[in-house]
Amino acid sequence: MKRFVAIAPFVVCVSSVAFAAAPLTVDPVHSSFIFKVTHAGIGHIWGRFTEYGGTFVIDESDPSKSSFDISANPASVQTGAQKRDEHLQSPDYFNTKQYPAITFKSTSVKKVSDNKLEATGDLTLHGVTQSITVPIEIVGKGEFPKGTPRIGIEATFSVKMSDYKIKGDPKSVADEIFITASLEGMQK
Repeated sequence: MKRFVAIAPFVVCVSSVAFAAAPLTVDPVHSSFIFKVTHAGIGHIWGRFTEYGGTFVIDESDPSKSSFDISANPASVQTGAQKRDEHLQSPDYFNTKQYPAITFKSTSVKKVSDNKLEATGDLTLHGVTQSITVPIEIVGKGEFPKGTPRIGIEATFSVKMSDYKIKGDPKSVADEIFITASLEGMQK
């Protein structure tokens, strides 16, 4: 059974079919991994990672058996300014030569409501691992193309650069970074 939800000016098909608790592989073509940070206390600078991936499992019958293993390549950072991107790749920020991956691996997951989960896990950034809890919304599920089950999730959270020993430039860039991972996973 499917229901259609009007979200002006779009109509979204939401499937009520239950999915098997099988690993879903992140589809980078239908996903986004973005961030924003405040610049000089004035405005936000937005950026994105163009290389990311991983797998996740959504177990609807027992959400505690759900899991997330997601990574991003910090060298793929894009902010629309090449010199800034190069600076973000430098030892002042991501230090991509020494730390070529940002990873999140869940250690526990709990259900918050019908389409919301909380995943606690280890976020490794700049060679430092911290336990964080990330709110995850199950955006929708369906098949695309027909016969390929998919589930869309979105996680929005923040981290402090100082917690990960990133020097940055405190005079011009805020310590807190806001991250949104909007991921579509597909069963193969």
